Amino acid sequence: MKKKILITGSAGFLFGNYIRRLIYLHNKSEIYNGIDLNVVSIDLLKSNPKHSMYNNKNHSFYIADIRDKGILNTLFNLEKPDIVIHGASDNSNAKDIISTNIIGTNNIIEKCIEHNSDMIYISETDLENQSQYSQYFATKLCAENFIKSNNKLRYNILRFPEIFGPKQNKQELIPSLIFYLKKDIPCYVENDGLIDRLHVFDACSAITAVLGSKEYKKIYNASNSDLHTDIDIALRIQSIMMKSDLVSKHSDMTSISRSSADSNNLFQLGWRPSYNVNNNLNEQCVQWYLKNNWFLEKN
Repeated sequence: MKKKILITGSAGFLFGNYIRRLIYLHNKSEIYNGIDLNVVSIDLLKSNPKHSMYNNKNHSFYIADIRDKGILNTLFNLEKPDIVIHGASDNSNAKDIISTNIIGTNNIIEKCIEHNSDMIYISETDLENQSQYSQYFATKLCAENFIKSNNKLRYNILRFPEIFGPKQNKQELIPSLIFYLKKDIPCYVENDGLIDRLHVFDACSAITAVLGSKEYKKIYNASNSDLHTDIDIALRIQSIMMKSDLVSKHSDMTSISRSSADSNNLFQLGWRPSYNVNNNLNEQCVQWYLKNNWFLEKN
């Protein structure tokens, strides 16, 4: 049986990793017994690094904006996806955050209903708390409510905490620390709240687990309950890189925590996290950036 998967936001950190692993596992016949996967993806390429994209004969890529109904109409008519994994989002400015995360998501909802496609929406854990501090989280919560209120849509929602690992843009905490510490530039950490963190490979396996679910209208939290402050992460990286006295707390510290979430629904699908900060920050994250310095320089 042939299944076509359409992924939105494919040039970013999460799906740059996910598409690689999805196609690799499929080629190794380790998932989807008897199901032939065909992966199609779209991204606006506005700010995401092209270096995260995965070119492969089993992956077709289109430059497209989910806010453009005309482009989506053409794409859905051409590709006819069975499942849409909707991960495209924006966190740049108020106008684009609202138009992409809410209006763009509603466009995807409409197309999924029109073409009888299943939808997996990639969201965030701790939304209710985080939406107090962030327009991005507020729009993600709004988009979830749009999805849950539509009775005609077959959907599942997959929520992630803070994700870390290879191929992340250096605007994010860990790659930025590595980038500046390597140049012996002082780093000032601004938040001392406890943050739940999940390795990107565990996030990928969570998507695969939900992709194989036979149920709809469920919320899956992929939480690792691996809580660390940003200053703890920074000091660990400084130690790994054998630097000293370059990391310190910012004079105007905030304390925004991101708590762990109940992952029982995901556990019932057989998912378990395999990585954590204590055991894998060095080998499965920091070392990748040190060996691929070109990635940080270009992103």
